[in-house]
Amino acid sequence: MLTIKRLNPTTLPAYLLLFKPSLRQPVREQVAIPSLCVWGASFWGQPAGAAVVAPGNTANLLDLYVLPAYRRAGIASTLLATIESE
Repeated sequence: MLTIKRLNPTTLPAYLLLFKPSLRQPVREQVAIPSLCVWGASFWGQPAGAAVVAPGNTANLLDLYVLPAYRRAGIASTLLATIESE
């Protein structure tokens, strides 16, 4: 079962290694502030993918990653659809 959720300081640590190294520190610092929207995808409770978006008039996707074992399952598409609907 796939679950997409917005990450917060409590849920972030399980997903932190899914972000590119240059974004890990900014994500850690700003996850509680609305300057970055951080999303996580889990498959049966295990982290499977993550995305970082800088909101604004036009949101900028800063990072999107799905673990190789979970690719081609529609996780990236579902993450993007969730982000767009927000």
